[in-house]
Amino acid sequence: MRFFTADRAKRKFGALLKAADEGPIEIRKRGRRAYVLMPACFFDVYEAIRDAQEEARVLLTAETAVARCLAGADADGMKIVREANSLMRTMLDPRRRR
Repeated sequence: MRFFTADRAKRKFGALLKAADEGPIEIRKRGRRAYVLMPACFFDVYEAIRDAQEEARVLLTAETAVARCLAGADADGMKIVREANSLMRTMLDPRRRR
């Protein structure tokens, strides 16, 4: 992955954008990675993967909660349901949407 220092990224913004057209660019501050700039199409793929993982986690969590309740562990099942509800609220938060 190519990199720019934060100072160079600021001074050479056009070059930074052009380089990002070819793939992700690491932007470093004080020698450490601080940001990654990538083309929008790369970010769209990242978001799709993240959303699919969250949806799979909710499904697995709900199935586990039902199984625990059916096994007589109601307290465990309800704890899992609360976790699933929290995750769903996070997923549906309008601030996460574009």
